[in-house]
Amino acid sequence: MNVRIDPAEPLERAAETAAAYGNAGVDLIVMNLPLDAGPEVLEPLAKVLA
Repeated sequence: MNVRIDPAEPLERAAETAAAYGNAGVDLIVMNLPLDAGPEVLEPLAKVLA
């Protein structure tokens, strides 16, 4: 399942969406970053997904 990260929304929203899919039985989720996302988004994203 693909979960799009909307740069206008907090990362927690995308993490909540991913968790909901996981609870529904999805076993693979791809987090789609915005096209202009830099590497600095990875650490905060990892923290909210943990």
